[in-house]
Amino acid sequence: MPLHAASAAGHLDVCRFLVDNGAEINTGNIDGWTPLHEASFHGHIEICRLLLEQNARPRLVDNMGRSPLYLAAEGGHIGVFGLLS
Repeated sequence: MPLHAASAAGHLDVCRFLVDNGAEINTGNIDGWTPLHEASFHGHIEICRLLLEQNARPRLVDNMGRSPLYLAAEGGHIGVFGLLS
């Protein structure tokens, strides 16, 4: 899942390329994490912004019931938390 990996690693240009070329934004991995979960967990606000602009669904929850907003709060990523609120 390249978009998940790029979102987790903070590679904004790669994320933009993948999204522009049809990568699925709201698909969850084995744990139910979407690319927005990955970016939120790691505090990558610009990637979160990109994904939201492309209609990422911020209310999707993972297999444990955690949303991207929850992960941002848990990690202390105030900017991401504010963006998702």
